[in-house]
Amino acid sequence: MQRSLFESLRVRIALAKPLERYSRASRTRIFIRLLALALIDGIDVEKLVVPSGGLKALASKLDPSRSDVSPSRDAQLKAAMVMASIFGWQLFAPFVLSAVGISRPTPADTERLLDLVLSLLDV
Repeated sequence: MQRSLFESLRVRIALAKPLERYSRASRTRIFIRLLALALIDGIDVEKLVVPSGGLKALASKLDPSRSDVSPSRDAQLKAAMVMASIFGWQLFAPFVLSAVGISRPTPADTERLLDLVLSLLDV
């Protein structure tokens, strides 16, 4: 039986504690860190990628005129950029927030960031 991406990454860097003990938000942060480490380590991206129904759905929403066919390349790129921004925010937020003088972001700050990302992408 093939291991899931998360399990493979967890085993790869020998994470000591079972991930089930962490909240969903903590597991997401851990996953993003593991993914970043794997990419920095040079793991073949094609071996990590699993089809994402969520990204396909987002791309379709970004290109509603093509509901009967696959989303356009522009819509796929926008969906990828939204996801990259979310991953990047979760990984680098403490650093960049500190750099601009914000010590603790509020949930409203995070929501505003997503609004800004979407507006930059003309979504």
